[in-house]
Amino acid sequence: MHFVVTTVAHGQMFGLVPDLAEAAVVIRCCLTIAQIRPRSTGARTVPSTPKTAVSTDQAPAPAHTFSQGVRRGPILQVSGQGPVDPATNAYLYLGDVRAQTERTLANVEAILGAGGATFDDVVMLRVYLTTRDDFAPMNEAYGDYLASRCTVLPARTTVFTGLPREEMLVEIDALAVLDD
Repeated sequence: MHFVVTTVAHGQMFGLVPDLAEAAVVIRCCLTIAQIRPRSTGARTVPSTPKTAVSTDQAPAPAHTFSQGVRRGPILQVSGQGPVDPATNAYLYLGDVRAQTERTLANVEAILGAGGATFDDVVMLRVYLTTRDDFAPMNEAYGDYLASRCTVLPARTTVFTGLPREEMLVEIDALAVLDD
């Protein structure tokens, strides 16, 4: 049985959801987003909760002008991570998408931890690959990595695209909703 969630919250529309528990998570996420949006108080807008940067030395430092993660209330967005060694900022496992996926998920997990979350709090992971040929080995590594870390697997989108660095075969970002 599948449930259709047609909630639209600030431009976010969700569709077919496989079970009632996941439908509840999507609805809760939409309601949370609606609750933390700034409220108008006359001429100025006052945010109901502060937005804070999340960072850790257990994941690579951002190469450009963005945060490793951002938390506002119970919502934590982890920026796209790649197969980079946090200690050296070197790209690892050239040509091996399975090993790159594991390293990338470890980087995502480190930022989740710095923001007070685990993979059990993640409602959505987005995976970016450079070629369809890498889907099966990425999917296998992804499943192996998350199997022991989640009671319910997050929703996921996989996109085939060009990535910022030639040595990157995979990039992954995460959206988590925490129980505050």
